[in-house]
Amino acid sequence: MSTPLRVYRNPPNTHPVNGPEVQAALSGGGDTQFDAYYTRLIKLIPVEIVSFYTCGVALFQTRPDILWGLLAVSSVFVVVLRARLTRDETRQSKIQWGAVVISLVSFWIWAYQLGGPYTTVAYYDPQFSSFLILVWTFGVPIIFRGD
Repeated sequence: MSTPLRVYRNPPNTHPVNGPEVQAALSGGGDTQFDAYYTRLIKLIPVEIVSFYTCGVALFQTRPDILWGLLAVSSVFVVVLRARLTRDETRQSKIQWGAVVISLVSFWIWAYQLGGPYTTVAYYDPQFSSFLILVWTFGVPIIFRGD
């Protein structure tokens, strides 16, 4: 089974996503450390669920009750989808739970930034969430290296 969102410390050349043609394309003078960081950055932000949630916020912006439900459903989607897409049957730890949790927290931070149901609570502060996005999004891929 393919594991397209699994984060690798040193991506194996035999992995379909990192096959010879990809390695050849990357070897064109690129910085491999930056490539590894950028790959982790991309894999740890659940863009598909953030997009889904953004559309829901736009559709139901006047219904905070629906938005709280959308937040819960989207959170479940992040966990289920990321667990499935980081699963590797050949490893002792089949699901990469670290990447799943990081993706979930990333989603919550982005959801908080978008407002939605959070605009109805006293502790909503979009400036703080902007700071969190900067620190979390760009800092976590430096710390989390994967397998």
